[in-house]
Amino acid sequence: MMTLPWLECEEKFLRENLGVLPMNELVRKLKRSETAIRLKIHRMRLTPRTVVHDNPLLSIISGKFNGHPEYFVTTQGFFDRTGISRNLFWKMYRGEVRASVDVCKKVAEELGLTGVELIGALQQSLFDNPDFMSEENPQTNNNR
Repeated sequence: MMTLPWLECEEKFLRENLGVLPMNELVRKLKRSETAIRLKIHRMRLTPRTVVHDNPLLSIISGKFNGHPEYFVTTQGFFDRTGISRNLFWKMYRGEVRASVDVCKKVAEELGLTGVELIGALQQSLFDNPDFMSEENPQTNNNR
């Protein structure tokens, strides 16, 4: 049986609905087997786990790879040069643990990002946080 390649709209649907819809619903809507969906989730490095809202490490990697963090490949040399343990790195990448500024600097340096690119990625991470621009923020509501 020949499998069809995943379409961009299917990947987008999976990203948006992973952790929202149950697996049987994903299977039905995507018209793919559970195994195919689980493999795609693994290959795209997605996670249905609870995550922190602002993930600066993922923003840095996404910025380096033009919005495609799945193109990032780690090696033992990467972990040795940055001094970050493999387990901690993947927890930070998935957003289970928030990456410190020092870790972000080390990863940015390893990826060859300039200071301006690093700051841009960190700002993007900040603005992606839904709690950052709340209506209750006094700096955004000057009509009081």
